[in-house]
Amino acid sequence: MLRNHVFSQSTEQEWEEAVKRSLKGKDAASLQTKTYENIILKPLYSESIDDREHPGVPPYTRGIGTKELWICQENQGRDAEAVKEAVRKGIRGGENTISFKADSLKPDEVIRLLSDLPIDEYPVFIQAGRLQQAIMESGLTITGSVTRDLIMEWVQAGGLPINEKNELANWISLIGEWGLNHPDIKTIMVDTTPYHEAGADAASEIAYALAAGVEYMNAVQAAGLDQRMGSKQMVFSFAVDSQFFIQIGKLRAARRLWSTVGQAYGVEDCMMVIHAKTSGRNKSSYDRHVNLLRTSNEAFAALAGGCQYITVSPFDTMLSQGSSLGVRMARNIVHILKEEAGICQTEDPGGGSYYLEALTDKLCEKAWERFLELERTGGILAALKKGTIQTELSGLARKRLENVSLRKEKIIGVNAYANPAEARPDVAVKQPIEQSEMKMKEITPLKPITLSSEFEVIRSMNLSWHNEEKAKRIGLAGIGELKAYKPYMDFAKEILASGGLGYQAEEGISKTEEIQHFVKKSEVMHLIICGKEEDLHEELSALALAPHVRVYTIGDFSGHTKYQQIDRSVNMIEWLTVLSSTQEVEA
Repeated sequence: MLRNHVFSQSTEQEWEEAVKRSLKGKDAASLQTKTYENIILKPLYSESIDDREHPGVPPYTRGIGTKELWICQENQGRDAEAVKEAVRKGIRGGENTISFKADSLKPDEVIRLLSDLPIDEYPVFIQAGRLQQAIMESGLTITGSVTRDLIMEWVQAGGLPINEKNELANWISLIGEWGLNHPDIKTIMVDTTPYHEAGADAASEIAYALAAGVEYMNAVQAAGLDQRMGSKQMVFSFAVDSQFFIQIGKLRAARRLWSTVGQAYGVEDCMMVIHAKTSGRNKSSYDRHVNLLRTSNEAFAALAGGCQYITVSPFDTMLSQGSSLGVRMARNIVHILKEEAGICQTEDPGGGSYYLEALTDKLCEKAWERFLELERTGGILAALKKGTIQTELSGLARKRLENVSLRKEKIIGVNAYANPAEARPDVAVKQPIEQSEMKMKEITPLKPITLSSEFEVIRSMNLSWHNEEKAKRIGLAGIGELKAYKPYMDFAKEILASGGLGYQAEEGISKTEEIQHFVKKSEVMHLIICGKEEDLHEELSALALAPHVRVYTIGDFSGHTKYQQIDRSVNMIEWLTVLSSTQEVEA
């Protein structure tokens, strides 16, 4: 009977032989891929860990032992009254914290706002920035998190105080005073999201988090305050993107390494409390409903990774006018994962997965190496002042943008399966960060990227899709039978759709004179020939076109070098820019 059947154990060698047979001679190593963290992902993992860690005990890889999850949406409005209504609406919708964007409000507005909200019933989660002191010294009885990341504020503003060590010491002293009267409030934020949005990989984000945490711990020590108090005051904020397993591993690895750092300060139970926020760099303003899939995936990874606070951005957050639907759906993503999927009912859902455990170990190794390098060169402040981090992130950002333009990284609705008929969205204009009034030393700020930006700039300028006259500028010629040219023509159409470019198509061509007639009739300026040269009843070299017509080939034209061959290795941004050059555009 089946219940008594025992399956035989397969060896790793047997798996590799099975792969080789399946891949017709290629071995398993051919399936390996490399991540931005320079980690090699293998197709097969096996158990390699003897000493299993447990949730709630150091080094906290598997979680800090609490199942509390605080939903911290960035409620906002045109003024304090609108923000108050947004917070109340959020609470009615199931939010369990009082959370809002404070950067556009004045100190007195924030105090009045908090006074009118049920702070005796709900904890707060406010990334307060410059408003922190006013809130903490307002006399209000509040619990939760009123945080500030002073170092990141300096970097984002593009300037350091003349004596940053004194400024840091003064702030830490205030935190010590507040801690006496408000022991349950967290006041220090280590915000790694700007590094993420500037292009950082997961290992670098962990390293920057550790280095910033150490900078604050050193300041706590220099102020003569209790290191344990300092560690308990901190919240670490991470952006989570759609690299599902890497993001889960990132949060697990960060907790393990921060516990190790804490032991160096004599804090044996140094727990990393994590705020996770869905990434902004991989979102699109075109086909924006796809952002729902991305944020759902990211929220899932954040909860599986064991965050305590979570912020899910609305799918239309990139538009100048967001919608109440976007806000509601963002909040409900968390409700569904928590209440219906039950993701929070299990400590460390991915624990024990051979792949995830190995990935966590590798992230620890890469992040620790980068962290030690930062410490050897003077710490994170020194690196930011020299601009080494900014230069490093600029290189990573270029690599990410290039991979999107080569479609090594696909963004649905942008460089794959784009809908060229979609109207141009009204994108929000980012407001400049307010500069401090104190004397500052200049420092290079971090520059956020949006992976879809280059495609969306081209697409927003090309208005040919609905205009038959303008669409004539580009022609697609299919050589031979449908089954021969269709895969190549579909590829060309997909690229054109990504740039919002219209076209004329002529199919079933067998002679060069048919191509010439098509070009002349349609006033084509860019001709894309799709198919196989063998299906043309004469040499392609016999093609005679006006000098201004640019010709490209997609398919099997290997013996023909006169025209530019386009394949899946093409840089789509460069080619779309050329194809757009004769389109009439509107800024």
